[in-house]
Amino acid sequence: MRLRAWAERVLFGESLADKLWAPEAWVDEEPGAALGSVLAPGRPAGLELATTESLRLPPTEAWADPRVRGRLLHAFANHELLALELMALALLRFVDAPPGFRRGVAQTLSEEQRHLRAYLGRMRALGVELGEQPLGGFFWRAMAPMPSPLDFVAHMALTFEQANLDFARHHAAGMRAVGDEDTARILDEVHADEVGHVKLGLVWFERWRERGPSLFSAHRAALRAPLTLRRARGLGFDREGRRRAGLPAEYVEQLASFQASRGRLPVVHAFEPTAELSLGTRGAYTPPRAVRALTADLELLPAFGAHRDDVVLVSAAPSASHLGALGEAGLGVPEWVVVPGLDGPVPPEAVSHPRLAAVRPWGWGPRARARLSSLLPRSDLPAPPRSADAVLHAKTTWVGVRERLGGPLDEPWLDGPEDRGEVARALGEALAAVERLRARGHARVVIKAPHGTSGRGAERIDEAGPTPAQRGWLARTLAVQGAVVVEPWLRRVCDVSVRTTVDPSGEARVVDVGRFLTDPRGQYVGAVLGPLSRAVHPEVGRLLHDQGRDPERSARVFGALASGVGELVARHGYAGPVGIDGLVYRDRAGGLRLRPLVEVNVRPTLGHVAHGLGRRLAPGRAGLWVVFRLADLPAGCSAVEAVARARGALPLERGGNPPRLRQGAVPTTDPARAATVGTLLLVAERRAHALQALEHAMPTVAARVRRALHEPDAPA
Repeated sequence: MRLRAWAERVLFGESLADKLWAPEAWVDEEPGAALGSVLAPGRPAGLELATTESLRLPPTEAWADPRVRGRLLHAFANHELLALELMALALLRFVDAPPGFRRGVAQTLSEEQRHLRAYLGRMRALGVELGEQPLGGFFWRAMAPMPSPLDFVAHMALTFEQANLDFARHHAAGMRAVGDEDTARILDEVHADEVGHVKLGLVWFERWRERGPSLFSAHRAALRAPLTLRRARGLGFDREGRRRAGLPAEYVEQLASFQASRGRLPVVHAFEPTAELSLGTRGAYTPPRAVRALTADLELLPAFGAHRDDVVLVSAAPSASHLGALGEAGLGVPEWVVVPGLDGPVPPEAVSHPRLAAVRPWGWGPRARARLSSLLPRSDLPAPPRSADAVLHAKTTWVGVRERLGGPLDEPWLDGPEDRGEVARALGEALAAVERLRARGHARVVIKAPHGTSGRGAERIDEAGPTPAQRGWLARTLAVQGAVVVEPWLRRVCDVSVRTTVDPSGEARVVDVGRFLTDPRGQYVGAVLGPLSRAVHPEVGRLLHDQGRDPERSARVFGALASGVGELVARHGYAGPVGIDGLVYRDRAGGLRLRPLVEVNVRPTLGHVAHGLGRRLAPGRAGLWVVFRLADLPAGCSAVEAVARARGALPLERGGNPPRLRQGAVPTTDPARAATVGTLLLVAERRAHALQALEHAMPTVAARVRRALHEPDAPA
């Protein structure tokens, strides 16, 4: 019998017997003309495709009822019927496809018929007949337009059949749990066949797809809306079945951690932390080796502040072990796209989405514009004008903003004018500003370059200073950048971070207010996750809430500040994340005060990352997020080994619905790739327990964190 005749009978037959009929032997001669559009397969009366998808699968607690199990198998039988009809359609449409491909589809069709027979027989034994419930047609509507064999294998084998690895395994276990071994064995057979189906689809997809993108990126690009890669996962996640099907570990772990929803345009994120540094340089800026290493080490961090539909650009793929650790902890990351190297423009084809919500570097600057300009024509949100970069990233821009805003920002519990800084544009002005601050009682002063990053681009002037070296730095900075900010060195108690987002109209939304940690030089150490009220000493909490008399007073201050900053950045054409750093300090009388604005970062910040991580914690748990230097690890201990020690000290525990992290030590950057720094999330019942785990793995890092927290070192 000709293969075409068999496929026609399966696709257009109007009886269940036609759908299940198969010849003893067939030949693929005279395949005929390619079949075009088919609105619906032939069906007998009562088995027509439903126009809506209203069926809900029964909950597991109801499976003890035989008819409930029968209704569950009814849904599976419908999927098998649709699958074999779609395979028949593929044989009739892709008549010029390679003979090996057509043989594989025909073999798969016969196996789908066997699955359907088994389901129908078991359904009858459980008292259910096909057609008792509506037969949804989503799979048909999603796949029937298939324009090519590559499209067919991308959707059928790599998406729907891959997901069935999870569904079949999950439901087989559930059937055994209620004592239905007969149904479980059928599902085991289906699972074993699906491994082969996925393997066959993978072989042809790899043969036909374009070289260059990763398998994950190519698969995602091949799917037609509304399908996303989320459809390639079912209930649970069968890593072993995917391994047996030949899917590479990198793909499997990325799929395991992938999250997607429908109808939202993606934002493309790129960790390009050179805006402030490049703007503070005369002429072209080339990142030094240390900055390049830092960029490579931390480039995945935007993923934790991103939406699940977004895209993160990386220079190298995270290791499968790292993706596995993230997935195990429930820290799903969005799609990542490898763009090798840290220089040069991103090829437009690297990002497959035809339309983007925004392109979001870690600050707009010369290098970010050069790298990402190829993506901007697809972005609904334009980049701010080039002329805005220097203004938005300059520390001088934000001096005096508080005074202009007034309102809640003038309240007496905040820093007074005597504790604020000023802008100087010449050497004499800067030295005079230092003397004015000393006259107000500030023995130590800090001078900041307009463009510099955390802990860099600043000089702390002690009582005897400035030294000749500091005068030289000051003169050079004024010559290149034209100004400096001169501020008192306050007695810091804790740092606070206001994480905001600003829309194009200038309206700012306070996403979160949290505590971050810095060392004595002002360099970032990490963050305390969770509400600010739980992250600070009770004395600080009483300041923020006026001894409990006015719980909203700090929120009013932060809200007014965010609104003013939002209006200013929007006037310069910027919309997106903004971080506002402040601090609580002791004044000369020993009392606590809040300085709500120390610096403004017009870009995503580590505070936004910390907020994203904090959302993954179970309620009431304590979390620390730590940035550690490899130089601070124990002698002979690699980042991989140190992280493993921390994980051993804090065994992973998730709970709740949806499951959230209750305990664990999770590397948020890849320790296997770390060259200079790494990051680690620690979650426990109490902060002290998290610190103990850090002490066990990285004693020097733990001491640094304790000092930033103003907590004593662990006893020897």
